[in-house]
Amino acid sequence: MKEETYIHLLKYNQELMFVEYGFCDLYYKINNNKLFILKMDQQDHSINELVISYNTNLNTTSAILAYFLKEVFFKNLFFGEGEFIYEKSELFSEDYFSSIKSELNDAYRQKIKLIEDAAKNNDLINFCRAINLNPIPDGTQATNWIANCLKGNHHLLLSTITNQWGCPYCQKKGGLSELKEWHLIQKK
Repeated sequence: MKEETYIHLLKYNQELMFVEYGFCDLYYKINNNKLFILKMDQQDHSINELVISYNTNLNTTSAILAYFLKEVFFKNLFFGEGEFIYEKSELFSEDYFSSIKSELNDAYRQKIKLIEDAAKNNDLINFCRAINLNPIPDGTQATNWIANCLKGNHHLLLSTITNQWGCPYCQKKGGLSELKEWHLIQKK
């Protein structure tokens, strides 16, 4: 593709736990099988650039930008955390933006359900559930979970593959028997 100047792609807002973070504008240009994204944060006035190599079978601008939205924008911490709220775009509609977001949310929920189903006979996860530590998959790998800590407002890290847990804050770790013992101590 020919050398292009930056073109406005999207204006969006972010919401994290019901607090609006602020508007950001994204601009793009495409050059030599690379997508350049410029993020201009209107709240802190920062400007960041991201360069993405993409598969050469994406030969139209719309295919490249669809790839970016699905595989980078909604999944990459470069764009922050929380809920993305469509503001405007000259290239795609709010309905298109919402459909991609919905498709990815559905896929994520299916992935989490499969992870939860795979761990339903795991003794460590079941014990955490029994004592109301509310274990949930952490979303990084199928075997990585988090649960509320016995001692405060932070998390235990759990592994269903090793059946080990750890609390970096409390500096405690072990297997199921150590967690049961620590639980008994905390109940006293």
